[in-house]
Amino acid sequence: STLSASSAASDVYKRQALKQRVMLFQGAQGLEADGVIGVQTLLKLNDALGIDTNAVAARAILQPMDETQ
Repeated sequence: STLSASSAASDVYKRQALKQRVMLFQGAQGLEADGVIGVQTLLKLNDALGIDTNAVAARAILQPMDETQ
């Protein structure tokens, strides 16, 4: 259907736009500009946003596991 094709095209555009923005950020941070949000990019993003990566990791480790999983 036209709606599905339009929606798919919109999704592709959004993914491409996000990848371009990530690549710009990576280049500005001295990282390989590949558009993939890997560990180094995530650390730089967290730093740029003022997120304490160590505190986030500690909470994730210390958080009790959900027994339903």
